[in-house]
Amino acid sequence: MDKQKGGWFQGLTAPGILWNAVKVSLVVGTVLNLVNQGPQLLAGQGLQVGRALLNHLVPFCVAAYSGARAVTVRGPSGRDVPGDENLETRASVSDRVRSSG
Repeated sequence: MDKQKGGWFQGLTAPGILWNAVKVSLVVGTVLNLVNQGPQLLAGQGLQVGRALLNHLVPFCVAAYSGARAVTVRGPSGRDVPGDENLETRASVSDRVRSSG
């Protein structure tokens, strides 16, 4: 289990993962703020900063986790990570297709 935690943290700090999470957070968080606080802003009541921060934090966390998970499960090259019992490599799938046909 320690190996998985290290792999996930490594995935989280992989180049591009955090930057991608920031970009997703800016777009999705802004849309969420417009949906959730748009009427208040139009009425001149101002922005609720706590809600605005949460509207940006949630998509950041989801994008960062998803990116880190994808890197640790698929590997940085996009290929399956060897040794993971839950995944089948493309080679083993293609071998089974060849042998059955």
